Order: sequence, then structure tokens, then C-alpha cells
Amino acid sequence: MKRILLILGLLLLAACGSDETYGKASDVRDSDGWKKVVTSKKFDVEEDTIDFYEEYMENGDIYYIISFATNTTTVIRDTGTHLYISVHEYEDKEEHDAKTIGSGMLLAEYNVSYDGEIDKID
Repeated sequence: MKRILLILGLLLLAACGSDETYGKASDVRDSDGWKKVVTSKKFDVEEDTIDFYEEYMENGDIYYIISFATNTTTVIRDTGTHLYISVHEYEDKEEHDAKTIGSGMLLAEYNVSYDGEIDKID
């Protein structure tokens, strides 16, 4: 019985995408290939960018990370030479359409090299 419960538990974890730190990525409606991750976890640009990039992104991707822990939307754009990141105030239900996602007030901007060097843009 314990063996069956263990197997069922492992199958459930696999089905839920437990290997993804922030959750499952999905497409942004009416966009040209943009992706979004909606999470209850805090996303810290200085701590989490490179790990997120390595776990989720491929060359040329644009990702929106909607964090309900911080009420922010972080946009990560792979420019081909570095990552350009902008952090915006979250606007209610913005994640449902490309016309509104990332439309909140700009809070901060960063350039991040692929090796993790961070340059905050003033």
C-alpha cells in the first residue's frame, strides 16, 4: 500500500510540473510568442534572473513574470547580447492580453549579462 501511495504521489508531482520554480509558463494571448508565468512567489531581479533564464528561456524570448507576492510584472527580454529587464507595477488582470500585460508604472530597469553581471539603469 505504501508503495502505491508513493508512486501516486510521484505521478502527481510530475503532472503538476513541480520541476518549475515559479510555475508553468503559458502563452500571452494575442502576442507574437510571448510567454508568461503567474506566481505567488517573489521574483527578485538581482537574485533570480539568471536561474529563471536558464530554467525557462531560449534565445530571443520575451517573458512576463507576474508576481502576486510583490504586485509586480517583470519583463525579461533576451536581446541576443544580454537580458533587458523592466519591472512594472501590476495592473489588475493585465496578464490576460498582450495589449495590457506589463502596462503598469515602470519601477526599475536593468541590463543583465548572461554571466549574471547586473547593471541597474537610472
